[in-house]
Amino acid sequence: MNRLEKAVALVAGPIVGAGAAFYAWSASYAAASYLILKSPTMWKSFAGGDVLMPANQAWYYLGNPIVTKLISAATMSTLALSAVAGRWCMDRDLSGSGSAMGLSMWSVHCGGWI
Repeated sequence: MNRLEKAVALVAGPIVGAGAAFYAWSASYAAASYLILKSPTMWKSFAGGDVLMPANQAWYYLGNPIVTKLISAATMSTLALSAVAGRWCMDRDLSGSGSAMGLSMWSVHCGGWI
C-alpha cells in the first residue's frame, strides 16, 4: 500500500464511519418513533429519503421529554448495533485468505486493518 492509498484510507475511513453512524442513528430514531409513539410519520419520512428529519426533530425539540426518550432509545440502539458490528468484524480474522498483502476483505469492509 503506497502513501496515497494510506492517506485516503486515513481520511475517508472516519468520514465513512461517521456517515454510517449518523445513518444508523437516524434509522434508530425513526424506528423508535414508530415503535414508542405508534406514529408512522417519522418512519415514512425517513424511508422516503429524508435522512435528516430525525436529527432536525431531535435538535428543535430537544427539551421535550418524549423527544429525549426517543433520542435515548436511538442512541442506545446505535451503540448496541456498533458493538455487535464491531464484534462481528473482530471475529472475522481472514488474513492470508488470498487477498493482496495478506489483508482480509473483512478488515477492509469493517473500517480497519485487523
